[in-house]
Amino acid sequence: MQLLAEEQGDCLVVTVAEDRIDAGSAVQFKEAMRTAIEGESPRVVLDLSSVDSIAPSPLESIESTEERSKTTRGDSPSIAVRIASLN
Repeated sequence: MQLLAEEQGDCLVVTVAEDRIDAGSAVQFKEAMRTAIEGESPRVVLDLSSVDSIAPSPLESIESTEERSKTTRGDSPSIAVRIASLN
């Protein structure tokens, strides 16, 4: 699974450069998201605009990102998950 991370101001944009996130890549996806929220950026945005299909287990990882950010960074959530386009 290829994820691209780019700092844009005070935000880290993590782009999934794949057309699908399936159960086989769920562990890689989860680890990449964990790394992203442990970084120094006050905001992390997940760009899924290239993704056509996503399995349930990676969706659960996206849902739990805010909860993990509270644990990692304190009580105020700093993770913004925005889905630009999902076909």
